[in-house]
Amino acid sequence: MATLTTTNDLAAGPASRRGPARRRSNRRGLMRWIAVHSIALAIGLMFVLPLVFVALTAFMSDRQALTADLWPRSWHPANFATVFDTAPLLKYLGNSML
Repeated sequence: MATLTTTNDLAAGPASRRGPARRRSNRRGLMRWIAVHSIALAIGLMFVLPLVFVALTAFMSDRQALTADLWPRSWHPANFATVFDTAPLLKYLGNSML
């Protein structure tokens, strides 16, 4: 029995005859790409979020720092000046560099 071919079949070439297998392969590649990037994003967030938490806590008041609030109600950049006045951090940094 002869099969009918259309102009679309002839123009598409031999790749169209492997349609389902090729789609399955493309779907696997897409799923792998999504999985790899999702894992990379999760690991990246695990490293970045603690640093963001520490930076936001540094700008909080003393009373707010140990509460459940994650965002400072009022910003206190003077906290950094207080730390440098209280402890000789530049001296400690110099000792660490040596």
